[in-house]
Amino acid sequence: MEHILIVEDHPDTGILIDRFLHQAGYQVSLASSGIEGLKILRKEAIDLVLLDIQLPDITGMEVLALLKAQPQSPPVIMLTASSGELAEAFALGAQDYVLKPFNKRELLARVSSIINTQRHLRAIKKLNQALQADRELAGQVQRLFLPKLTQDPAVQIGYTYLPLETVSGDLLDIKKLESGNYLFYLGDVSGHGVHAALLVAAIKTHLDTLFEAGETQPWQIMRGLALHMNPLLKQHYLTLILGHLNLQTGKLTLCNAGHPPGLLLRQGQVQLLDQPDKGAMPIGIQPIETIHPEMETHWQLRTEDRLLLCSDGLFEHQISEVSAFTRLTQRAAEHAALSPEALCRELPERMRGQGFQDDVSLLAIGFQMRVRKNSIPASLSQVEAEMYALTDWLQAQELAFNSQEIALAWLEYANNLVIHGQTQTIDLEASISAESLELKIRDFGPDWELPPCPEAIDPMQDSGRGLWLIDKLCQSFEVKREGGSNLAVMLFSRVQEKVALKG
Repeated sequence: MEHILIVEDHPDTGILIDRFLHQAGYQVSLASSGIEGLKILRKEAIDLVLLDIQLPDITGMEVLALLKAQPQSPPVIMLTASSGELAEAFALGAQDYVLKPFNKRELLARVSSIINTQRHLRAIKKLNQALQADRELAGQVQRLFLPKLTQDPAVQIGYTYLPLETVSGDLLDIKKLESGNYLFYLGDVSGHGVHAALLVAAIKTHLDTLFEAGETQPWQIMRGLALHMNPLLKQHYLTLILGHLNLQTGKLTLCNAGHPPGLLLRQGQVQLLDQPDKGAMPIGIQPIETIHPEMETHWQLRTEDRLLLCSDGLFEHQISEVSAFTRLTQRAAEHAALSPEALCRELPERMRGQGFQDDVSLLAIGFQMRVRKNSIPASLSQVEAEMYALTDWLQAQELAFNSQEIALAWLEYANNLVIHGQTQTIDLEASISAESLELKIRDFGPDWELPPCPEAIDPMQDSGRGLWLIDKLCQSFEVKREGGSNLAVMLFSRVQEKVALKG
C-alpha cells in the first residue's frame, strides 16, 4: 500500500482529500504546515506528496525546494488556486498539479497516474538490478578465462582487458602447446552487452576445442571456427587475428580476419605486420571456402622483439581512425623498451584521451628465443646440417657471440661422436643467459673422459686435435657421465678474447 502525505493548512480541504485517498486504498498522513510536513518526510517512507503552495509558516515552494535538494525524494503534486506559480514549481521539480476547487475524479486520476508510474519505475529498477547482477556475474566468469601469465623464460606475456560495460565483446588468449610453441589470438565481436558476451563464450569454447584437437595451423583454426560460428553470427561478425609462434626458430605465422594488424616492436622501431593481399573479411562475412593457407603471413622474430595485438577500441574513439592508428604506432615506438606487461599498462593511458567508447584489449608477447633443442641421428650429414641450423639460430639472436666458432666446436665434437662414439643419436641444447651461451651435447655411447689436461695436447704431434681446438674455442669445456649417457658442456662468453691458433 502506497503512503501519501498531504500538506494542506485548510482543515476542511485536508480532511476531504484524506477521505478520497483512504477510499481509494492508500495510506495517508496529514500535515497542516510546511515544517510539520518536512518532519513527517524525515521519519516516514512517503511515496507521493500533495503540497499546497500557500502555507502559514514556509511556502510550498520552499518545502518543494528543500525536498528536491535531497538525493532521493518522492514525487510531488502541487495544490493551488492559481496557475501563476506553476512554472516555478515545475522548475523546482514538481511532477503535476491540481487546481482548486477540484473534483474527486480528477484528483484520484492524477494521483493514480503518478503512483502507477512509480510502481513501473520500481519494477524496472528491480529488473535492472537483477540484470546488473547477471552482467556482473558474466563479467567475473569472462575474467576467469583471461590468460595466465607464463613463467617460460623464452616468452613474456602482458595483456589489458577493459570492458566498456560490465561484460565485453573482446576475447584474447595464449596457449602453450605440448611442443613448447604457442598459439594465441585476439578478437572482437561486433556490438556490445550480453549478446556479444554470449557469442564470445561460444567462440572461445570452440577455439579451445580446436586447440585440444591438435590444430596448430592458424588458417585451419580460422576455417574450423568459421564453419562452427557462421550460423550463429547472423546479426554480428567477428574480427580475429590468430597466430602461431615457433620458439625453436622464431618463426611467427599470422592469420587475420578483418582485424587491426599486429605491430612488431624492434629496437625502438615499429613494423606493421600486414600484407594487404593476404587479408580477409571478418568471420561471419568471409565465405568459408575462401579461407585457405594463402591467408597466412610469415615473419621472423629476433631476441628482444615485442609483438603487440589490440582491438580497435584502443583508437576508434579518435576523430580519424587512420591518424589514430598512426598515433598508436608512435606511442608504441616510444615505449618499445618496456616489458609486455608495462607496455599493456602504459599504452591505454597514452591513448585514452577523453575516454574509450568501445571495449579495449591488448596482448603483448616478448620473444627471447633463448633455448634451442634438437635430437639428430648420429651421421656426418646430420651433424653438418645441424651446424648450419645452429649458425642461423645464433645469428638471429643478434648478440655478441662468434657463431662460426660455436658451430665449429659443435662440428668437431659431434663428428668425433659419429666416428668413435658408437651412439645412435645425439641431443643438442643451446641456451643463452645474461652473459654467456651454454652448449650441451649428449650421446648414448660407452663411457669416455677428456684427457686430464687438454692444453697439454700438441696438435701437431698427438691425437685429440679436435678436443684441443674445442678447448681453445670455449670459455670452459667438460665431459661427464650422467644417467647412462655422456654429457659435454661447452660455455661461451659474449665478449671473448681468443687464443691464437698455431698452424
